[in-house]
Amino acid sequence: MDNFLIGNITGSVYLDTRRPKLIDNKIFYPVKARVTHNRSRLYVALGFDLTESDFNKLHSTKSSELIKTKKLITASFERIKSIVEEIHKTEEYSHDKLRNKLKKGRKSYLDAAFDNRIAELTANGQAGTAASYITAKKFIEKYQRGLRFVDITPQWLTKFEAWALNKEGVNETSLSIYLRALRALFNDAIRGGDVPKGAYPFYSKDTDGYRIPTGTGTKIALTVEQINAIAKLELTGSPERCRDMFLLSFHLGGINFKDMLLLKWKNIKNGEVHFIREKTKHTNRTGKTIVVPLTEPARRIVERWGNADRSPDAYVIPHLTDGLTPEKLRDSVKSYTKQVNKQLKKIGETLSINGLSTYVARHSFATILKNSGAPIAFIGETLGHTSTKTTENYLKSFESEQKRKHFEAISNIGG
Repeated sequence: MDNFLIGNITGSVYLDTRRPKLIDNKIFYPVKARVTHNRSRLYVALGFDLTESDFNKLHSTKSSELIKTKKLITASFERIKSIVEEIHKTEEYSHDKLRNKLKKGRKSYLDAAFDNRIAELTANGQAGTAASYITAKKFIEKYQRGLRFVDITPQWLTKFEAWALNKEGVNETSLSIYLRALRALFNDAIRGGDVPKGAYPFYSKDTDGYRIPTGTGTKIALTVEQINAIAKLELTGSPERCRDMFLLSFHLGGINFKDMLLLKWKNIKNGEVHFIREKTKHTNRTGKTIVVPLTEPARRIVERWGNADRSPDAYVIPHLTDGLTPEKLRDSVKSYTKQVNKQLKKIGETLSINGLSTYVARHSFATILKNSGAPIAFIGETLGHTSTKTTENYLKSFESEQKRKHFEAISNIGG
């Protein structure tokens, strides 16, 4: 395997058998670089775990997978060697100096960028977004590990897309989620000066790069007649409650279920519901508050299913409890939404509506409002979408009475 001798500093690729890992009933060990200076050893993880047998085969293997792994291990080891040479030529070598330079250089590596973003999101309580980045990182590393930002070119992205869609069988919607996470990391790295602007591989107004698939998804919008049919369906118990939660989401401007479950009685004042979308709370510096009228159909649903505890800090919908960690909150919302979607699927089958789910309430609201003649800017404001500064300034001009006027178009639906 690889090794070097620079002055009185030696380095070699080393299988750390002190750290066994049991994976799929096989024993794996981390592959590391071992750097020795004045009888002191420094071990640097190279990002791979191998069985002892596969490690011993690296120098003579004909396996395409092991050959790829060998190249990546060699590339990482050569990076360490080049840093040791740099230190040796300019100053007295020490392991601390090598550690510091490696740590600084990590910013150009994709896995470090993912880890930093995941840690940041977790610290901010954004468990759902953190989970999305974790999934994206795992999927990309399944294709190739040890990536630097500069390794990701339009050609690499095109090959990755073909592998993901054809070999792994993921849909375009999932793929676009992974790639948008990657693009966000690229933008941050360029803004931070860790990656040159010329390395940006995605399409933009300035570069003719790779275009992320939009994903077809299952976006359906119901008609007024279909919403009314759902509202008039004779139901009892859990099916009735789940149907009404769907209608409440619709009548509250297509509010996301997480935001709806987080509503407290203090969010309802003067016949209006005030809230900030959880999805954009940490990215929207102004903390933009969405205000929607509590129309008569929405008020009746709240009266029917609302929390008996009417204190200001009590949840309107009696499901969540105070003091939940971000992870527990995410799981609780997910469980509730899954339960509602299960009932909505049955309702959809009864009414011959395919794909009926909680999100359909939001999409139907936007479409019906658009067909009623409401301005696109107003719809965007109600849905909590962010846009250009000019559009944001324009959205601020809408007053409560104008909102009420536009909501009249849907206030008699499902009543």
